[in-house]
Amino acid sequence: MYKWRADAAALACLAVFFVAFFPQAIFGGRFIMAGDSFFYSYPMRTIAWRMIRAGALPLWTPNILSGYPLLSMSHLGIGYPLTWGYLFLPGHVAEQVYVLAPFLLAPLFTYLYLREINRTPLAALLGALTFGYGGMMASPLASNGFIPNAVMWLPLFLIAIEQARRLPFINALLLGTFAYAMSVLTGCGQGFVYVGWLAACYAFFLVLTGKEAERGNWRSWLTSVHAWRPFLATVGAAALAMGLAAFQILETARAVRRSVRSTLSYEIFTQGSFPPLMLWKSFTTPLFYVIDMSSYVPPLAVALALFAVYAHARKTHGRDPRVSFWLAVAIGACVLMLGAFTPLYRVVYHLPLLNRFRVPSRHTFEWTFAVGVLAAYGWDAIAPVLRSMREKHPRSVYSAVVLGAASIVVGIFWWHKIQVLQAGALGWPHPPTIYRLWKGTFVFLSAAALWRAGLIGSMRWRTNLLTLTLLVLCYVEPSALVRRWWLVMDSSRFSQQGAATHFLNQFAPPENRVYTRVELMSEQFGDPPRFDGANLSAIWGLQNVAGYEPLIFERYSQALGGAWLDSVHTVDYGHPDASLFTSRSHVLDILNTTLAVSYANFATSLASSGQPEVAAEMNVIGELLPHATKRLIVPPTDADELLLITSLSNSTTVADGETVARLHIFTVDGRIIDRELQAGRDTAEWAHERPDVRAQVRHKLAPSYDSTRVGGEKGFTA
Repeated sequence: MYKWRADAAALACLAVFFVAFFPQAIFGGRFIMAGDSFFYSYPMRTIAWRMIRAGALPLWTPNILSGYPLLSMSHLGIGYPLTWGYLFLPGHVAEQVYVLAPFLLAPLFTYLYLREINRTPLAALLGALTFGYGGMMASPLASNGFIPNAVMWLPLFLIAIEQARRLPFINALLLGTFAYAMSVLTGCGQGFVYVGWLAACYAFFLVLTGKEAERGNWRSWLTSVHAWRPFLATVGAAALAMGLAAFQILETARAVRRSVRSTLSYEIFTQGSFPPLMLWKSFTTPLFYVIDMSSYVPPLAVALALFAVYAHARKTHGRDPRVSFWLAVAIGACVLMLGAFTPLYRVVYHLPLLNRFRVPSRHTFEWTFAVGVLAAYGWDAIAPVLRSMREKHPRSVYSAVVLGAASIVVGIFWWHKIQVLQAGALGWPHPPTIYRLWKGTFVFLSAAALWRAGLIGSMRWRTNLLTLTLLVLCYVEPSALVRRWWLVMDSSRFSQQGAATHFLNQFAPPENRVYTRVELMSEQFGDPPRFDGANLSAIWGLQNVAGYEPLIFERYSQALGGAWLDSVHTVDYGHPDASLFTSRSHVLDILNTTLAVSYANFATSLASSGQPEVAAEMNVIGELLPHATKRLIVPPTDADELLLITSLSNSTTVADGETVARLHIFTVDGRIIDRELQAGRDTAEWAHERPDVRAQVRHKLAPSYDSTRVGGEKGFTA
């Protein structure tokens, strides 16, 4: 009874942790979507499921790349159950479910695996949070949901492998098939290939360390079906899972052979490698040293992992061989993350399947999972030491409460500090040093609180304080990083049609294809946008020559001037090719293209439009965080006025007339003109007129340059 009660409490903690991690998405009606999830998955899945709701198979759409196969592109995951929300939910809501689900399910599955291998509830909770909110999950790349959804099924697969040793084989086979089929159906090849390799290695390791192998009778071991059950279950599950997902992966494999990624050069294959020093810094200060993902895990988890290895080495009897396996995985993952900075990666480049996937930093997946498992072992290894000390000198709760409260206070201040630290800020101490000082203080106080809580005599107080401190320790840094990296959108953004799209819809799409020759994320936060990106325009019915597809066909790429995955920039140089608009090219004519969308002078971004009267840097200031400095450079220009169009955000506590920014204007004759921006006079909260904001905002609404209606009739003027 106690065991199930402890497990229920731990699982409840994981659910509460998840809700606290994404309050704005769960309760605030905001949507954490950016990058690939917004420009690729959301529009393509929206179109596919529209067709399914209309009773048609989503085989093909003419709306991007002059024609695009939907069902056969496995990256869309149409066969993956966590995308089926598109059938009955608004597309942006369904995509949000897909992106956030791994943050609940990955730690849940990891907890169940750690309990399967006899870790205590608190140890399993630590391991689950280490993986579920480590540098693979709490990373900029995870906002698209691809890799997290693919790899979160690993612990469930490992449970099936473990159960193959003692439960009916068919049960383990079915569980393994389900787990790996879910991974494969996500369509993320990099994710499910890594999961398959790791699961196969784990199963083979269990075979090598099983009872039959320990007896030393190798002939009997080789011929024993029982000894090989974990490996047989793994191979069988992988084969069945591949069969279930064949309708996706076989067609995608054909597309790969015809795409610009049919082969990868070693230079492209090793893009995203961690230099050795940067790998370390990515662990200590992930905010400033991240490549897609970081090597972040809670420092306490690493310390306990090392203690687990030490305790394992000291034991002469009763060793758990899994410690050795996960230690090897952790070390191997660190080597793989170095990529081009280790000669061993040349070997990986020649391994089938593995050589299809670039960005070595994504091996953070194996690192964070291995450290999470080892940390659970370390927690249980140190428990007898604390028990012995507790029996001799039990402690009261007061010191643990004080230290825990201090760690929470420091964590709150550190969380807010992370939101404003700028990598390029001048002066000393520089931002990474500030980050490390805050982090060191927080980790020290949290570790001290855990130590004192472990010595409390009362079991109820001890368990509650250990759990609370553990949750806080694993929450602050990844939560702050996700809040800083992941961008939040209002629901109105998904119903707003770009101005150019609205204009283009007056033309019949089949006879008037469009070529959006623009950078992918140019208008991501336009409210409303001036135009819609290539895949987003498909939602509104335009037939686009451009598109965003990592597997863009090589022949089509060549027709567009050697275009890369965004169909605009070239593979070799990264610059757009202008030859399509010369008299020698008839590609756009052949593709029935009559309309093109771009910035001035056919520029692909506002920053490169080259308008002579205004420098590119002055067109868009961008987001400017508190205490930050930004230099705006303009070529010598005759002017008698400087107009800055600005707004504030989260500024309800800023008083009327309070200075929010200082300007230093440098003239060609060496003078410096100083000006101030004041709240209420020059700028104001962008949502000033939203009823709940207007009730508490402390400054007036400044003169408005432009306004737009947000949220329809029941909304407000922004």
